Amino acid sequence: MVFLPTSRSLADTAAGLKARFKLSLADAFAAALAKEIKIHWLRDCVLPDQRGKRFEHKATKVTKSGNYSFVCFVSFCLNPPAFYSPMKHLFTAARILLGLIFLVFSLNYWLQFIPIPGQPEGSHGASFMGAIFATKFLTVVKVLELVAAVLLLSGRYVNLALVLLGPIIVNIALFHILVAPGNYGLTVVICVLALVTLIGQKSFLRAIFAK
Repeated sequence: MVFLPTSRSLADTAAGLKARFKLSLADAFAAALAKEIKIHWLRDCVLPDQRGKRFEHKATKVTKSGNYSFVCFVSFCLNPPAFYSPMKHLFTAARILLGLIFLVFSLNYWLQFIPIPGQPEGSHGASFMGAIFATKFLTVVKVLELVAAVLLLSGRYVNLALVLLGPIIVNIALFHILVAPGNYGLTVVICVLALVTLIGQKSFLRAIFAK
C-alpha cells in the first residue's frame, strides 16, 4: 500500500466529482487521483446494479517514479459513460429526439394537430394506407409507438423500446423506398437516430450478436 500526499488541485477535482456523482469522499479522492495520474483502467470487475447506471470498477496501474515502482489499486462507484465516454451526450440526445418524434406522430394519429398529406388516389401507397386504416392495424402500431416513445423519453427500458420500434422503423423505411418512393428526409433522420440509440445500448448489442 502506498500513501500519496494530497494537493489543492486534487482536492478540487475530488470535490467536483463528489458534487457531480453520488460518491463518498474517499471514492471521490480515488477517482480524482486516478484521473490525475492517468490510470489505465482494467475493468476486471463490472457489476451493474438493477438499473445499470452504477458500476463498481477495480483498477490497477503500475507506474515508475525514480528508482521505484508502485501499484495503485482504486475501487469506486461511478457512472462510466459520463467519465469515460464523450459520446454519452450524443446517445442521450438521439434517444430523446427519437422519443419526441414518435411521441408527436403517435399522438397526431388521434389528435390530428399536424396535417398529413394523403397518397395519390389509385396508387400503391393509397391502397396500403387504406388497408392498414380499415383493419385498425395502424391503431395498434400507433399504440406501440406511443409506449416506446414514453420509454425512450423516460430512459427506462430503452432496450424494450428499441425492440418495439425496430420492426416499425423497418416498415417505415420500406414503405418510402418500395411502396411510395419519396419523402426520405424524416425517414433518414429516424433511421439514423435509432441506429445511434442502438449503438449506445452496448449490452443490448452484445445480446443481439451473441452466438
